[in-house]
Amino acid sequence: MHQRSAARAAWEAAGIYEKPDPRLRRFFAAFATSAGECWPTLVALARADYANYKVTLASPLWNSGDKLLRLNLIRAADLNQPDELKLLVQFTGTCKPATDGPEIRALIETGNPTILAAVAKIAALTSNVRLTVNHELARIPPAAAAGPVKPRIRVEAKRVRAQRAAAGSRRRQAPS
Repeated sequence: MHQRSAARAAWEAAGIYEKPDPRLRRFFAAFATSAGECWPTLVALARADYANYKVTLASPLWNSGDKLLRLNLIRAADLNQPDELKLLVQFTGTCKPATDGPEIRALIETGNPTILAAVAKIAALTSNVRLTVNHELARIPPAAAAGPVKPRIRVEAKRVRAQRAAAGSRRRQAPS
């Protein structure tokens, strides 16, 4: 009951609960009529029929600051879906160690290298939390942690190649 009223309050505060958008109206009607533990049903419905509304629906829930809503968003996220991973990384960037300990712990527990890297960037993490993040990152096999090549890595590789090429041309030019 708490989560349902908290979710509705978050959507109302964001101004989307009463929007005339017919697709949102259908989603909110399904939300209002869903019984019991509705997270699995509503998450599946959002993925299947309202994929373009994920940010619209999830952001107010996260921004509400409600711990249960936030933890359920973290647990419901499919981190194999790029849009959901990106959204969770954005949410991670808003976490504050002084107030968002449960969320940070749940994010770490995902074990996802991208999420762990985002948690590692949070300012003012306690040494214990930072140690836990580093430990979790170390447990990830290198192939899984590598992910896409980052631009700064490409720049560094280009610099090294240029240095090697310059050193090679100096060797060829040196008198025998």
